[in-house]
Amino acid sequence: MKFSFLHAADLHLDSPFSTYSNLPTTLKDALLNAPFKALQKLVNFAIKDRTSFLCLSGDIFDSMELGLRAQTRFLMEIERLYKAGIKVFICFGNHDPLGSSSLSVNLPKNCFVFPSENLESFDIEPITGVRCKISGISYKRRDEKRNLSRLFGKLTPKQDQFSIGMLHTNCGGISSHYNYAPCTLNDLKGAPIDYWALGHIHKMTILSDSNPFVGYPGVIQGRSFKETGPKGCFRVQVEGQKVKVEFIPLDTIRWTVTECVLSQEKTKEEIFETISRVLNSFLNNMPDQSPLHIVRVVLSGKAFLKETIYKEDLLFDIKEALNDIFFSVNTGLWIDEIVDKTTCPMDIEELKIGTDLVAEILRTMDHVQKDNETLEQLRKVLDPIYRRREISRFLSPPGEEEFLTLLNEARDLLLELFEPKSCTAKETNLDSF
Repeated sequence: MKFSFLHAADLHLDSPFSTYSNLPTTLKDALLNAPFKALQKLVNFAIKDRTSFLCLSGDIFDSMELGLRAQTRFLMEIERLYKAGIKVFICFGNHDPLGSSSLSVNLPKNCFVFPSENLESFDIEPITGVRCKISGISYKRRDEKRNLSRLFGKLTPKQDQFSIGMLHTNCGGISSHYNYAPCTLNDLKGAPIDYWALGHIHKMTILSDSNPFVGYPGVIQGRSFKETGPKGCFRVQVEGQKVKVEFIPLDTIRWTVTECVLSQEKTKEEIFETISRVLNSFLNNMPDQSPLHIVRVVLSGKAFLKETIYKEDLLFDIKEALNDIFFSVNTGLWIDEIVDKTTCPMDIEELKIGTDLVAEILRTMDHVQKDNETLEQLRKVLDPIYRRREISRFLSPPGEEEFLTLLNEARDLLLELFEPKSCTAKETNLDSF
């Protein structure tokens, strides 16, 4: 006999979105409300789908303070599930550990919270004659260093029972997230669990698709360009010990990076028209009822524009003009920024063999990129800049790949400055609209 349940995690209710204070008021309000809207869509789907129960695997709230607004909105949705007869199982994570946080609202009887002192299990019958055990544990403090997955290995397996493990963890030491409650995939596979309902990793990730299923549904609502693409939950259908997992999008605002390749464009008008065509194509290919998109346009290709772009704030002008069209006429799209990743159309390898200053610069930068020790020294030189309070609020130190990209951009800008004849071989007309 079949039954189904929903697995969601990392709701991060009450996320501040403080770095996006420059957005239009309507969009800023929509962004602040987006996690709550995603939760509402989750509950709507659960009720419509007649799901047996809902697993929430940590970081329900974004802050340990547990704002009253976030608690109240959460309670409203849980009460809707209560009226629909849907149980809710919760383990708390590093953003809302039980030792530092306490709910000031009383959750209804359909809601079960796992403690932080020990592993706890609940036995339920999602449908008549089908037995299911749900086990889990919450964080007691933010920086949970214990391998909590080992506690699940002590559970007693039962052949006629489907077993779910709920845990907020970094399985395998994924570098993009703090290594809280660390464990390995073998740790999880060694426990008598049929389905691991994990939380903490914000990107939808499946580590094992069967025997057992191990997966992260990711955040239900993206909050920056670090969380691009569709966000949502897992719908899990169970028959015996087998599962069928389906991803259900829930986000109401989606962060998207789209590429625009430049080649022959020489004027502001031509660049504007090319980006417009790319965005129109993007909109035309979106399915009906798509969420609002916040877009970062990345310019690529070989173009004679880099020096002028930096001098004239060209991209900001184009972005503002595009938003007047796309956000005013079609509220499904807002361009957050246009990023220049174009390269100067020069034969760098040929320039390297010269004897002039340009050749020396290129050889030096080539050496820097290939020598790890030199790269590390350069990072240490730049590190104090990123630690300055007025900068660290908005910029974090670049990762390895981003750092190399910055070096390449610096190289291309230097080439245009030192080789004006080569880089401005075609006349560039950048008059205003």
